[in-house]
Amino acid sequence: MFRSMKTYFVYFLVKPDGTPFYVGKSSYENPRKRYHRLYVHQYQARHGNHTRKCIVIRKVERAGLNISMRIVFETSYEQEAFMMERKLIATTEDLVNHTDGGEGQSGFRFSKESKRQMSLVRMGRQIHNAESRLKISFAQRGERGNGAKLSKKNAFSILEMRREGATFQAIADRYGISLQAAANLIHGKSWPDLDRPNFNDIKINGRWRSGHVKIPLEQRPGIIAEFKQRNVTMTQLAAKYDVSVATISLIINLKRRMI
Repeated sequence: MFRSMKTYFVYFLVKPDGTPFYVGKSSYENPRKRYHRLYVHQYQARHGNHTRKCIVIRKVERAGLNISMRIVFETSYEQEAFMMERKLIATTEDLVNHTDGGEGQSGFRFSKESKRQMSLVRMGRQIHNAESRLKISFAQRGERGNGAKLSKKNAFSILEMRREGATFQAIADRYGISLQAAANLIHGKSWPDLDRPNFNDIKINGRWRSGHVKIPLEQRPGIIAEFKQRNVTMTQLAAKYDVSVATISLIINLKRRMI
């Protein structure tokens, strides 16, 4: 056998309870980097790799725990490491390895394009095209999204509560979500694929509301004309149209869109 300056080793990835779930083979020249392979596996899991190994790592880390790496065999000959890898895969139960081991390429070099894409990922830049971003967006909508607190049934119930006059605060308290989350759902920024009820006829705290539009667009020119032509105050107009003085002020000062 050809002797190399590298040290080849076989290792287990181990769950927090000490159970091995993966057998791997790697090498190092600098002894201080002998556990570098562990960080590679963790990096792959955190960046969306869908192998069974990475799925296990993500489940462990979501529970606030960490996997570990246990080196069980070291040699100066790569073929010996391959043989040990095959033996451990064959004799260890409940592993997630996809193959029987004994394959791989030492000294593999990534292409310049692969290195560029990995660099972009590490810098936090997305390399998805528009089509893939859209697919990811649809896949993460509603209860399928990471960290989603609401089911589709909950979302429908919230829309119905709002139609019946519930405030954002009451909805947020009822379902344990933030005011912003409640507003996003009702305004269609989240769960955009749901059929939303008509909010034109809801009454909140004794006042009729119409979603974002408290006074329909067609009535606003009349309010402005009424204020300018008659001796009427904003307070009187607010009482007449059952809205706040601030709403009348916004209309009169043309800060609300007229078309």
